[in-house]
Amino acid sequence: MPRALQCPKTMQQLITGEVLMSKKIYVKIKNVYGVEKVYPDSPEAEIFASIAGTKTLSENVIRAMIELGYEVALKPRFQFAELVKDKLIVQE
Repeated sequence: MPRALQCPKTMQQLITGEVLMSKKIYVKIKNVYGVEKVYPDSPEAEIFASIAGTKTLSENVIRAMIELGYEVALKPRFQFAELVKDKLIVQE
């Protein structure tokens, strides 16, 4: 569900979109039955999916985001091994 949008304090904020969205939009890629699909991974990306009427983001929607000046990026993910490496017990 997209987050509630704040009311702009100035006309400049309304025009530039400073209050409404950041310029970086995060997505995630999932493999669904052998087909890679792009899913929103930030509130701004969810808004674009909502406008498109889909749960995923098509290539055309992603192109439109980029044309509008947004940077589309994958969120950095940590590896489980990195998270617990100092906690691992090594048997000799």
